[in-house]
Amino acid sequence: MCGIGGAIGDEGIAYVVRNFLGEVQDRGQDTAGIYTIDNAGLEHQLKNDGLVAEVFNGHLDKLPGPVAVGHTRYKTIGGSGVINAQPFSAETKNSRFVLCISENGHIQNYPQLREQLETKGYWFNSTNDAEVIVKTLAHYLGKEGASEFPKAMFSAVGKTIDSLKGAYTCVTAVYDRMTKTHYLVAFADPRNIRPGVWGLKEGSYAVASESIALEEGKYRQIHDIKPGECIIFNTGAESKLVRPRKRKHCAFEWAYFAQALSTMQGRDINDFRYRSGKALAQEHADLAERVDCVVPVPFTPIPTAIGVADAWDVPLKYAIAKRRSNPKRTFIMPDQETREREAEAAFRVIRSVVRGKRLAIVEDSTVRGTNCKVYGRRLREAGASFIALLSAYPRIINTCDKGIDMSTLDQLIAHNRTDAEIAKKTGFDEKRYISPDNFLYVLSQQDHHHVEPLVKEGLFNQSVLENELTPSDFCTSCFTGEDPTANDTGGLVE
Repeated sequence: MCGIGGAIGDEGIAYVVRNFLGEVQDRGQDTAGIYTIDNAGLEHQLKNDGLVAEVFNGHLDKLPGPVAVGHTRYKTIGGSGVINAQPFSAETKNSRFVLCISENGHIQNYPQLREQLETKGYWFNSTNDAEVIVKTLAHYLGKEGASEFPKAMFSAVGKTIDSLKGAYTCVTAVYDRMTKTHYLVAFADPRNIRPGVWGLKEGSYAVASESIALEEGKYRQIHDIKPGECIIFNTGAESKLVRPRKRKHCAFEWAYFAQALSTMQGRDINDFRYRSGKALAQEHADLAERVDCVVPVPFTPIPTAIGVADAWDVPLKYAIAKRRSNPKRTFIMPDQETREREAEAAFRVIRSVVRGKRLAIVEDSTVRGTNCKVYGRRLREAGASFIALLSAYPRIINTCDKGIDMSTLDQLIAHNRTDAEIAKKTGFDEKRYISPDNFLYVLSQQDHHHVEPLVKEGLFNQSVLENELTPSDFCTSCFTGEDPTANDTGGLVE
């Protein structure tokens, strides 16, 4: 899971993309990078370890040009360090096009595809799957000869999608040396597992992982990128569904990764989390008379906890604090040792709130149990008399290879354990989850009262209100084992 951004417009567009990356910093915190192509067709890039503010502070004047793409990384494939930082660039073998890609996702057939490309004479500087994507796209685009650009790019993207197995949304900067023209191109995997949006303002077009980035950049008419869609931006926007299949949006995005400030698929994330909290409370109504207050874990589950407290008519109390000096998310840190160390340092408990109290703790999800072991122990040490831990996401019992670092079963605390065993292992009196059916029911509900006014104002495009979803429209592999990509193959097509 990563944060991507891209824009085309006036000179100095790198500043716009930097701001996009700042808005989606929660999606990745290992490295950050921006790539531009200037009006002479020259490439410029800046990539480094660290957060967006650290990497780009005082350096954006080194990134001229009217088109830029950027990335903030959460490592799921490839090693660490600047060598694996996105974006990645390539050029076609006929030297007509230079292009650069930022990707959010994970390519499952990366090793095989890289080996095939190496036999075609392509060489690699990294072990990041985005480098395979950009060179696959360059491979096909170079075969299009002198074809008109939109037609050539739609064809090349279609063949690239055929070659890739996995989940991905990509934004690409392109320069055509023959016509001296810049383009911005976005495309998504056939099921649109990973999210992406695009919008426009005053002749400028932009792409980002989440709507909040475009909203803060004053872009309007925001659209969701569709399954298998390719959109080409220059002075206008031209779209084609090159390889659409049945949608399978990542369910975990809604519970954890997406910001409460964002809107996805016509649904307000904050409102969804509030409604999922009410559903969670109704499913476990027996706890209402057994707790004195509901406590959210900072920060994602706050709207969910409000929903639980409202449904039970129980006070909401803030009793778990997170150290302000550390803005990073523990779950997406690169290894378990680091996660445990940072979790221990991150969480504090307000003793006066919890002493002698019966608590219902609400968290967005329980994956490894790293965080909850820490604040569970601290709550107990502070004198809580009863602690129930409620998860607003179903039991995660399967690995994920689609852009989330849940790669082995032994990492997953719910794998081969009962709820009672999980409670004991993490230090709680009880452990409760929302059921898969309940979660998917709430997720598929369409409630436009938050989004309709934004469509009328022109912030979002009308199409977001036409996005009807059913429980079968989500990737639920991590809690049902139903993998939508299981029968895909991929590989170069000629």
